[in-house]
Amino acid sequence: LAIPAPEDLPLGSRDPLGEFARLDGYEDGEAWWDLRFERKPGKEVFEQIAELMRSLRTDLPGSPLDINTIREAWMRERIRKNLKKYQNIAVVCGAMHVPALEAATRIPAATDKKILKGLKVKKMAITWIPWSYDRLAYQSGYKAGVLSPAWYEILFASAENAATHWMVRAARLLREADLDASSAQVIDAVRLAKTLTVLRNHEIPGIHELQEAAISVLGQGDSEKLDWLRHRIVIGDKIGKISSKIPRIPLQEDIEKTLKKTRLNKDWNTTEVVEKKLDLRKGTQQEASILLYRLQLIGIPWGVLVESSPYNTGSFSESWQLERLPEFDLLIIEAAVWGNTLPEACIEKIRHRLRKKESLKELSYLLRHSLKADLSELTAQLLQSLRDVAAQSQDILDMMQSVPELVTILRYGQTRKTDRDSVKAILEYIFPRFCIGLPTLVQQIDAELAEDIRRQLLQIQRSLHILPEEHLIRRWFESLDSIAGLTTAHPKLRGLSTRLRFERHHISVDQFALELHYAMSEAQPTDQTAYWLEGFLSGNNMQLLYQPLLWEMLDRWISELSEQSFSLALPVLRRSFADSSVAERKKIFDAARFGLPKYAVESSETPKDTEREALIVDAIKDLMGWKPSDKIG
Repeated sequence: LAIPAPEDLPLGSRDPLGEFARLDGYEDGEAWWDLRFERKPGKEVFEQIAELMRSLRTDLPGSPLDINTIREAWMRERIRKNLKKYQNIAVVCGAMHVPALEAATRIPAATDKKILKGLKVKKMAITWIPWSYDRLAYQSGYKAGVLSPAWYEILFASAENAATHWMVRAARLLREADLDASSAQVIDAVRLAKTLTVLRNHEIPGIHELQEAAISVLGQGDSEKLDWLRHRIVIGDKIGKISSKIPRIPLQEDIEKTLKKTRLNKDWNTTEVVEKKLDLRKGTQQEASILLYRLQLIGIPWGVLVESSPYNTGSFSESWQLERLPEFDLLIIEAAVWGNTLPEACIEKIRHRLRKKESLKELSYLLRHSLKADLSELTAQLLQSLRDVAAQSQDILDMMQSVPELVTILRYGQTRKTDRDSVKAILEYIFPRFCIGLPTLVQQIDAELAEDIRRQLLQIQRSLHILPEEHLIRRWFESLDSIAGLTTAHPKLRGLSTRLRFERHHISVDQFALELHYAMSEAQPTDQTAYWLEGFLSGNNMQLLYQPLLWEMLDRWISELSEQSFSLALPVLRRSFADSSVAERKKIFDAARFGLPKYAVESSETPKDTEREALIVDAIKDLMGWKPSDKIG
């Protein structure tokens, strides 16, 4: 920390031991080191290691001045200081440092002082942190880490049967996920790992042989089947503990103090999932909400916001699901680099992210969360970043993803005391550009991207319901008109565009019927029609019961499909009803068996009775206590 510009100094050779491993037929230096040195008993192994390191340091001297040179000069200073007090001392160090530290009594102290000259002393607080397999892994950025901590735990506990224990654990995890993993497969996989070991002239199976055998036998050649459990059986998920007597770092103390103030300390100290509903009109509960958002901003997802109905426009209530995970203590310690208090850590981390030029979506997310976390000092900087990125952005998808975030900010503007005019100006600048570019975005795309865009379009439709702005709504439906008429647009998005326009009465019944007939005509390929229906029905399957024309067309289309075409359309149709509740499916099934409900048929044939409608409206007004001056939406 005292080095002025460590990034300007070379780190030296990254993996010199890897060269020895490759010469000996091993893929990584870690497995080779374990076999050649960790398993050898007796003190002579230390002299062998020292001799190896001397050779390395002679052949790979590195830069005349790198970080290790400075570190080792400091280490030798500490050794000399302790040799003045004690006759015999023990030095615990990484193997590569051995030749440099052996020379502590030979190298003049003046030489090391010259290397360390100019480095200023920095005062700092020191505490212990819990170890975890994630932090011990090389993949975490720990240069002295290992590739597979979980494997070495098994190897240390039972070297002779390590391969069997590892494969059994992999099979157990697969079974817990309802995937096939029989005892016979485990036996075959272990035999394959041992055979690979012999073929490669190794002494015992290593993690590479085990993973290859597991993919071949348990995964049946498909590596994706085992990707999700690799972290658990290669790296591991264990985490240590520290004594409560160890001094707390300032950020921990600040969080614990805030937990007590907001009366959430009891929920923090339980391992059970806690459902929490907060009323933001109450001081303590609003502070609890602020705490949860601040923890999210520094990377501690203790609370997950449970979304209510998209049509619920109230801004005074929040529902949270709280779940304390063991690694949170470690995450707090890691977050302490940003500041000693929670607000300070949030502000510094967000400012650090702003230097990376985030996307519109990310900036909108940061603005929304910083407002909810009561970090008003960041608002001006975030708004300026949003304006700058919006002015230069050509990414239509990024603009589309930012719209719901911006609308949410405006929705909570009154409660959170936001500069709503600035946010609204950004939204009104982005929205027309997004609407112009959207028809181009949805052409010639695959099903996966079409599904992502479908979810975004539904969110925007709901956002415009929450924040009714006539000029934005007009632009929005002009864009949907273009999509519905584009033959090169993905049929799922054309179907959704027809549905969204018809729902809001933007198109007439006749226009709806025309688009429906075109989409379900015999000239259209079966899969295209199925995708169109999936887009049209997504999120609102009950409209089948209220639109006799749609029901009739769907019934006729399915009944006229050949067996081959029906097999092609079935998976898409099943996805269309996947989100329906049991009650909704039962109603649709009953309609297929007994015909549409009477009210659905009558509604399409019977004209509106305006006098009866007026009586119903008056009755509702009386029940709700509305006055004539009240606006009723």
